[in-house]
Amino acid sequence: MRQHGRFRWRTRLRRHLPWFLIERGVAARGAADCGAHEWYNHDGVIARCYHCEVGEAPYVPRRELFLRDGLSSEEVVLAHRETLHLLRKDIETAWVDAYSDAPWPAEVLPFYEEALRIGTSREARGFDHDPGMGIDVDIRDDAQFDLLVALAPYSIHVEAWSQDTAVYSASDTGTGLCVTLTAAQEAELVVRLSSHGMTSPLHALN
Repeated sequence: MRQHGRFRWRTRLRRHLPWFLIERGVAARGAADCGAHEWYNHDGVIARCYHCEVGEAPYVPRRELFLRDGLSSEEVVLAHRETLHLLRKDIETAWVDAYSDAPWPAEVLPFYEEALRIGTSREARGFDHDPGMGIDVDIRDDAQFDLLVALAPYSIHVEAWSQDTAVYSASDTGTGLCVTLTAAQEAELVVRLSSHGMTSPLHALN
């Protein structure tokens, strides 16, 4: 899950200030370490933290990749699941809709029922919307991650985020998939899928 560091109020305030006040240092980034950096691309080489002056790291570019046409249903499922396993260590927040435009496969039904239980529990705590929509998944919890992996290829909508980047977005009962990967992650995904005798199911839109 996303960490909550210092100086967030300054970042929120800056979004509403005119430039001349920002340039004068009103609500400036903190001078000390915020404790939970969130990055933006400063110049194509360096990434800096939105919240503090201390946060600085090499910028690692990512690119958006999309699911190719013409894949079998088995290949689509494998593409979703291997991509989620690849991205797990980066994902901070994720949610899934417990709805599908097709019948849930029998092996997925227990995960679907657990997702509804989580959603219903959330509704009982005062969340005022459909318990089957936008169910938060704790990626650190193995059982909930398994639930996400099971439902993602069949759900009408799933999202997973790292900092302010949507690294995984699935829709239309699995037929729509957009992922945002680094070059190293792309290479690792190719290796993962080749072990199943499958070439990469993803491509960039040029």
